[in-house]
Amino acid sequence: MNALEPLWRISIGDARIVVAVLDGPIDRRHPGFEGADLTVLNALTTLGSDVGAADHGTHIASLIFGQPGSPVPGVAPRCRGLIIPIYRATPEGGATCSQLDLARAVDLATEHGAHVINISGGEPGSRRTADPLLANAIRRAIDRGVLVVAAAGNDGDPEDQVPAALPGVLAVGAADEHGEPVDSNNWGATYRVQGVLAPGTRVRGALPGGGTDERSGSSYAAPRVAGVAALLLSIQLQRGLAPNSATIRTVLLETADRCDPRTARDCRRWFAGRLNPAAALARILADTGTRRAPAFEPPTRYLRFHGVQPLESRSNQARTNRKVPVMSEANESTHGDTVATPIVNTEPPGPRTLPGSPSAPAHAMREAEPAAGIQPAGCACSCACGGAPALVYVLGQIGYDFGSEARRDSLLQQTGKNVQDPGQWLAAVEAEPALASSVIWTLNVDATPIYAVKPAGPFATEGYLRLREFLKAQLAEGIERVSIPGVLPGGARLLSGPVVPAIVPEVRGMYNWSTGALVDSVLGPAPKKKDEAEHHAEQTSGISRFLERVYYEVRNLGVTSADRAMNYAATNAFQVQTVFRSAIEGGFKLDCIEVERSVICRPGSDCWDVKLTFFHPSRRLEQARRVHRFTIDVSDIVPVTVGRPRHWEVY
Repeated sequence: MNALEPLWRISIGDARIVVAVLDGPIDRRHPGFEGADLTVLNALTTLGSDVGAADHGTHIASLIFGQPGSPVPGVAPRCRGLIIPIYRATPEGGATCSQLDLARAVDLATEHGAHVINISGGEPGSRRTADPLLANAIRRAIDRGVLVVAAAGNDGDPEDQVPAALPGVLAVGAADEHGEPVDSNNWGATYRVQGVLAPGTRVRGALPGGGTDERSGSSYAAPRVAGVAALLLSIQLQRGLAPNSATIRTVLLETADRCDPRTARDCRRWFAGRLNPAAALARILADTGTRRAPAFEPPTRYLRFHGVQPLESRSNQARTNRKVPVMSEANESTHGDTVATPIVNTEPPGPRTLPGSPSAPAHAMREAEPAAGIQPAGCACSCACGGAPALVYVLGQIGYDFGSEARRDSLLQQTGKNVQDPGQWLAAVEAEPALASSVIWTLNVDATPIYAVKPAGPFATEGYLRLREFLKAQLAEGIERVSIPGVLPGGARLLSGPVVPAIVPEVRGMYNWSTGALVDSVLGPAPKKKDEAEHHAEQTSGISRFLERVYYEVRNLGVTSADRAMNYAATNAFQVQTVFRSAIEGGFKLDCIEVERSVICRPGSDCWDVKLTFFHPSRRLEQARRVHRFTIDVSDIVPVTVGRPRHWEVY
């Protein structure tokens, strides 16, 4: 009997449960997807059409959403699917994705209400070596009740992989037909705490063009676990309970079949155990005391890299590259197993990775609707574009890029200056301001471009002037930060190759500052009296530490509503100053920063509460914690504070 039969007798999925697949684009016309409720979101860059990435993405998506009676029945066909393409082709013929782009996709899936995120990809690394932006995006997703499932890797090494090794992620390795771990699995120590095995050999799935193929590896085991989790969440809903992804993760780990050291070759390769869907179902059915807590919206705590690539096992990689018909209506095929020769990613064996909301009527194939300001910015694989572009409010530093060697050389010849030197470039633009639009201005975090900045509209000239002033101030005055609010209508390719989202900035919200200057502008010059000067210094230190924590500890991409609220709070030091003045007068120190959706908000707005929790360092046990809260509305391009700051004691 199929191990999933006990679950399927109760549910084959619920359209209110959303599973996000972060992988390659898919062939939505494949007969396996006919009747599936799929929403396609293009991540915030223009990916273009890539057959190799679509090969992997179509196969992975079909393992979850393939419809009953089709050549590729999936695990949870009635759940709603959120397809977010993340991979780009490599010169070697494979596919890859940066950790930065994966972080964008995780944020996008979270913002669109995903309950489960499947990532069939990764790259070697640990939680200590992961890009902080990716680690923060995963943490935010988990804090908001999302179960993140990620492939363990196919290098056969006792090493971890990112993102599977990040805290709270459920890692998945492949098991063979006998339930034994395959030799190609990575088996790092982290997986023995937060990983399970699932069937991952000769897994049949869809191929672009209408065909099917069998694949092996942890990439193809992960969707099995994501699908089972979605079924269990659906069953929770059927029983009148709030879907609780954290409970499902715990149940899957605790009910997994353990390794028997008497018969197993090496129990370290067994992770925490082998997936047991029937045992997990029995636990859920017996757990009548599951809390009816909201699945999302608890407080969101916020506390380099080659590329994430879709995971292929060595057996898959051994195949030769063969041409496949490009996806189009003209060569759509429905000839079952015999059509469409499989494409394979040809990157060398080694670490590879990465690959809402109430449902609309079931069985609808559609493009994503705008949600909380997030909207796909580009098209690929027959995706139609449209709708409102995403909002962004991001902090960083200004840089510039030429986009191509030809543009760089052209500017070198035209100006007679070394335009790669920021000082000489600014001098050239000062002499001929029209040159400002000849380069790609960038917003950088830790010297890494994460956005292009492209002023547009009637005040584009003013936008370029601000960018020039910001760069000049960084060089001459030690300016540390800029704020850029705007919309994300598309992307831009940089000279080094990456494609980054492009911001059309809202000039009225563009500011630059240094931490010291910002604090001084709020508090004024230090008083001359000793006691007043000490009090002033204490306030300065408190506000500076808060700003530094926002800039470094909780840095983000500024796309989700919560992130935009947090970033705006860091620029509104005048509001923060009143909070710290009250806290300092009581002898309190900053403990943690949280963001949660505001319970009360005016109609048509998107309000979030930024909460600062303080403690008394010398009276931790006697003195209650103090919480200060101020509300920020992020529904407009430039956020705005709402009401007055509030505070209360927490015992």
